[in-house]
Amino acid sequence: MPHLPAMAFGIQDDHSLAPQAPVTPGGVEDRTTGSAMNEQMTPSFYVYYGFILAATYVVLGKLGLMLAIQPGYASGIFPPAGLAIAAAYLWGSPTLPWIVLGSLTLNLSVTAAPLQSSATVAALCIAMASALQSWFGRAVLQRTVGLKTGLETIEHIWNADPEIQVVICTAYSDHPWEEIAARLGKTDRLL
Repeated sequence: MPHLPAMAFGIQDDHSLAPQAPVTPGGVEDRTTGSAMNEQMTPSFYVYYGFILAATYVVLGKLGLMLAIQPGYASGIFPPAGLAIAAAYLWGSPTLPWIVLGSLTLNLSVTAAPLQSSATVAALCIAMASALQSWFGRAVLQRTVGLKTGLETIEHIWNADPEIQVVICTAYSDHPWEEIAARLGKTDRLL
């Protein structure tokens, strides 16, 4: 029987049963994956990130449902699913409750009678399925892509073609500019 990945909360790798970093009141501390391919830290996930994630999920969900075929309950293009997978891929299990909250809020807001028990149960089931969808998407991405950072991607690209120009545009970085320059080198290929 092939080895099936454990789907418990936390980083999934050969050390999935290893103790996870403790949760602090401000957020989840950085932790390593233990993988030889990726020896870097996972970015911290703070509570206010969760509120932003849930609110963005609702807004993107409303926009996605505008594209739905009548009666408007299902859409072929649903941007919150991509947002949820990206958040779960980047931050891991701390995002799951916020994905559930965003999906639950979205589904209760589009229900005609949100206080009926059947509508609430349906919205809760959809919210749990949204979290599972993001978790499975994260597992697929980790198995196929790994947890590469932008810096690792730049190094990989430059190994393939050293003449390619790269632009780093970020409002937030886990690495100070001095560390980026030391790792990638001071070159005119990097803006």
